[in-house]
Order: sequence, then structure tokens, then C-alpha cells
Amino acid sequence: MVKTNTTEADDIRKEFDALKSQFAELLGTIKKASESKSEQVKEKLETERDKLQEKANEKIQAAQKLGEAGLEDLSVRVQDNPIGSLLVAFGIGFVFSKIMGK
Repeated sequence: MVKTNTTEADDIRKEFDALKSQFAELLGTIKKASESKSEQVKEKLETERDKLQEKANEKIQAAQKLGEAGLEDLSVRVQDNPIGSLLVAFGIGFVFSKIMGK
């Protein structure tokens, strides 16, 4: 009777150890799978970030070119009509000073 209980206890202990080993192996597999998936997500996010950054840079360059073209156009207008430009600038300054003076 004592041997049977000891044998059963040993069998249960062996089965429990086997279960612990299998559980640890399963956890390792899950960890590797999640690390792999998180690496894939990270790479995808980095790729998307790079694409968006490139688009933003293109938009900034386009805005700069548009601003430069506007300044060039203004410069040409001032050169073509310096007295008119001076009167417009004076008028704007006068109106602005009246608004700010009140």
C-alpha cells in the first residue's frame, strides 16, 4: 500500500514536471511569436512614418517655392510701379497706425 502511494505520487510528480516543461515551452513559443509580430508592426510603422515624413517634406518644399514665386511677383510689381507701391505701403501703414492708436 505504501509503495503504491509512493509510486502514484512519483507518477503524479513526473506528470506535473512534464506539464511544467510543456507549459514553459508553450510560453517560449508564444513569446517568440509575439516578438516576431511586434517586430513586423514596428517595421510597418517605421515605413509609414518615413513615407509621411517624405510627403511632408515635399509639401514644405512646394510651399517654399510658392512663397518664393509670390515674393518674386511682388518684387516685379514694385519695380514696375515704385510710386504706386510706396503709396499703397504708406496707406496701409497709416490705417494700421490709426487702428493701433485707438
